[in-house]
Amino acid sequence: MKFKTVISRTPLRISFVGGGTDFPDFYKLNGGKVFSAAINKYMYLFVNKYFDEKKCLLKYSQTELVKKIKEIKHPLIRNCLKLTNSWGLDINSVSDVASGTGLASSSAFTVGLLNALYSINGQFKSKEFLAKHGSEVEIKMTGSPIGKQDQFITSYGSVNEIKFLKNDKVICTKFLNKNILNEFQEYIILLDTGISMSNNKILSKFKNKIKDKKYKSQNLIEIKKLVGLFQNNLKQKNFKSCGEILNYNWQLKKSFSPNISNKYFDEMFYNLKRLGAYGAKVLGAGGRGYFLIIANKNVQNKIKKYFYKNNIIDIGFDYEGSKIVWRDNF
Repeated sequence: MKFKTVISRTPLRISFVGGGTDFPDFYKLNGGKVFSAAINKYMYLFVNKYFDEKKCLLKYSQTELVKKIKEIKHPLIRNCLKLTNSWGLDINSVSDVASGTGLASSSAFTVGLLNALYSINGQFKSKEFLAKHGSEVEIKMTGSPIGKQDQFITSYGSVNEIKFLKNDKVICTKFLNKNILNEFQEYIILLDTGISMSNNKILSKFKNKIKDKKYKSQNLIEIKKLVGLFQNNLKQKNFKSCGEILNYNWQLKKSFSPNISNKYFDEMFYNLKRLGAYGAKVLGAGGRGYFLIIANKNVQNKIKKYFYKNNIIDIGFDYEGSKIVWRDNF
């Protein structure tokens, strides 16, 4: 059955450890591994049959009314429509959090749009399918200099160890103890640095660095090892050690580019530690967005008081992944 209107909801994500090992140039030689969580902040895609089937109306930060697919300026929308062979639609996106803040909004947008486009034509697609084709749209078709973890965690939801095998296979393993996760999420807050922007320059330089045969990826190998260590401490509810591992991951990550951190970020990190946070790091590729912070409630209150001018978000984990929340047939 085809539908007139479809709404998809796809979670944003936070990545604890392992980021960078999900780039093909690394994992095809060494294997990759990350530990990430989908959170209860969402990207919504509204897709409706447009009254003029020869046109598409696209509404995001800009508005486009186009007659041909090649006219579309937004590359992710253009390539999603091309991949799904879709047309004659009114597409609108709404997000709980601004884009360009390191929470994988572009991947949530892509996965959510694919989910909605397939669904409006009456096609159900698995989470694995959406993740794989979301990666294809972003990396192969659009040429974004990113890894593959974001499409999988936003599609699958939950808290996952994601392995990237040398043969390009991806294995997602859920962290199953929800009692621990319910307790752990109370220790997590996000602190906005106040900077939102594209980080494609940082990612492009990082990608080129990995491709360089002269580059020794010892720090990435070390980051990969932190995934198992983080999970072991989480299973023991040793959240302080989880925070310390987060700090170490941040120090290793900063070695990849001078643009990942700056004096302002370093000062924020120093004050977070001074106030008693167990650990912190900037999410995404760095240079912008949110600090992920692990701290007890008493320290969180101190952080909120000290950084009262910054946007601070309390979060929970999402366990559903990308889903269709509304269908309206003809």
